[in-house]
Amino acid sequence: MQRDTRVQITSNHTAALQIENAQRGALQIIKYGQLTLGSVATESRVPLAGAVFGVYTDPDCKTLAKDSNGNDARVTTRVSGNEPDTPAITLDPGTYYVQEISAPSGYQRRYHSYSCH
Repeated sequence: MQRDTRVQITSNHTAALQIENAQRGALQIIKYGQLTLGSVATESRVPLAGAVFGVYTDPDCKTLAKDSNGNDARVTTRVSGNEPDTPAITLDPGTYYVQEISAPSGYQRRYHSYSCH
């Protein structure tokens, strides 16, 4: 439903119009690892399956956000062939913090959190 908004402009005054965008956004998380051939690490990055990430509402990463369906915003990375295949999660507009909960087998968990707006 669209609603008309009327703004009156008068001399020597500044008129302000505030518009709220209620449209949701999507977030896709992909974890990359270094490709190893035998015991030699290469410069190539490959997407990794099995990493679990949480999307949080606070910078301390204590409160999981909710996705558009009301579920905890938790993502497990997936790969199809050699391409990332993790589904995006839909979130309300805002600032979120992403932190890895667990790493895929053979990889280390990153404890750093990332903010996204």
